[in-house]
Amino acid sequence: MDFFTRFLTAILSAVIFSIGTTLWLTDWVNPFWMEAFVVGLYAFGSLFFAGIPYSYLADWIMSRLNRSNYWGNLLLYALGGLITNPFILLLMLDQGFIFDARAFAVLGIIAALIFYHVKVSLTWGMKKLGYEY
Repeated sequence: MDFFTRFLTAILSAVIFSIGTTLWLTDWVNPFWMEAFVVGLYAFGSLFFAGIPYSYLADWIMSRLNRSNYWGNLLLYALGGLITNPFILLLMLDQGFIFDARAFAVLGIIAALIFYHVKVSLTWGMKKLGYEY
């Protein structure tokens, strides 16, 4: 998968994650789209600067193991959601493993799994359209 496809995956994943997270966690005091935009900016930044490189690493690891099954990729991407989430790392360094760190860990895993499923869907769709890379 080339960089353009992963970049498109990061954009779509950030939109899905921001809308879903805002619907789930909003207090409805601020305008919905403002909260979704702020969450989307953080999500896109995290997915672009950490998710895309980790995606290359995860695909390389699976190719070196000569395996490319769904569950292995799912586990590897979930681990990537923990490792690449900067908020969880900052909270753990500052205050130890507290509730906020667990909440950000769950959100990191969710974002990583959304990224993985969007990547698989885009790859499948591009193959159906005849785009080979």
